[in-house]
Amino acid sequence: VYAVRDGQADAGCVRTSTLERMQEEGLINLAEFRVIPNYLQAKHMFAVHHLPNSTRAYPEWPLAKLNHVDDILVRQVTQTLVEMPSDSSASKQSHSYGWSYPLNYQPVHDCLRELKVGPYLDYGKFSSLDVLKKYWPHITLAITIFLLFLALSIRFKKLNIELEKAIKMRDFELTLRKKVEIEREKLISELQESADKIKFFAYSVSHDLKNPAIALQGITGLMLKKYDKVLDAKGLLYCERIAKAAAQIVALVEQTNTYMSTKEQPLALETVNTQHLFSAIKQEYSSQLRKRGIKWLASGSEITVRADRLSLFRVFRNFIDNALKYGGDSLSKIEIKYNGAGETHIFSVTNDGAGLAPDDCQKIFTPFKRIKAVPDVEGSGLGLAIIKEIAKLHKGEAWVDSDGRSWVTFYFSIAKNL
Repeated sequence: VYAVRDGQADAGCVRTSTLERMQEEGLINLAEFRVIPNYLQAKHMFAVHHLPNSTRAYPEWPLAKLNHVDDILVRQVTQTLVEMPSDSSASKQSHSYGWSYPLNYQPVHDCLRELKVGPYLDYGKFSSLDVLKKYWPHITLAITIFLLFLALSIRFKKLNIELEKAIKMRDFELTLRKKVEIEREKLISELQESADKIKFFAYSVSHDLKNPAIALQGITGLMLKKYDKVLDAKGLLYCERIAKAAAQIVALVEQTNTYMSTKEQPLALETVNTQHLFSAIKQEYSSQLRKRGIKWLASGSEITVRADRLSLFRVFRNFIDNALKYGGDSLSKIEIKYNGAGETHIFSVTNDGAGLAPDDCQKIFTPFKRIKAVPDVEGSGLGLAIIKEIAKLHKGEAWVDSDGRSWVTFYFSIAKNL
């Protein structure tokens, strides 16, 4: 307070009632200060009437429930505290103005993170080792591709040298012109064939990595089929692991190609009837829904939107597929809702299965980020990243909400002015 008054600081923040107390004690003159905003400028739920120079009063005594405390007692105590009048004897004896439900302290975290103080003192700092740990798959892939291209370049250069030698031999061996001509043409043909093979191989390495993986799947499948009685338990286990790894490579390449094409290809906009879209997806998963006894609810199914039909189908198909994959045994209902009150069409897909942790909700749309709690479920970590890109192309957003325990809701919005 003194630093602001004496011009040593531009602004500051103090505890509620501090200014009034210092004024009463004659330590300061409130006329020399400007409160931003004061009570008269911002009348809100937690403004304190008898402290006109204080801003919003944040709760000071947080109460937390322990595991052994009965939930009914917690609700009764909470209701009693929230409904307690500010002029009651209990409020006066406890020197409290009132009680409220927990507030959102995220702005405080944002401020601390921006100032890089407290728990965010080292926020944003990372070393080369951190980069290596986080992006080692990308770095490994880049180094592998670089080495392959380097080897191909060296091989191609050697072939060019051999070709030049063959051409020079023709000039020095005129007496054997016919033979040299035949050999030269043969060598050129072989070199051209080799060059074409090298170019094709280079293209395959950079654009189509899944072919070797598919071949590996096929070979492993044949081994399991023809030699299942010859291989021991360890051999069968190795074959199964190879097949699974190859399948994951194929899926990752396909998802990566889809992710890149989603970012680059323009939208094929048309009028899409969501009823037809949801019916097609429900039909695709009907056997799983029926087998697991999962209810399907879709409101607003008569809505028509202007969007890319294939992209929209991919979005909702991924949401439903994720619900069935990660919902667990508690999953009993999948519900699709629509809200078109604003400038966007907002669709939500809710399932009552396993919830998402807050940390997962923040990272789940990042490429190659998967839920650590369910590592056994197969996936590439690109499905929701693709949805995020599709939302951006439709001038919308994609986000998720969950209580962390028993439900998850994915949201997807589309601009109405496409």
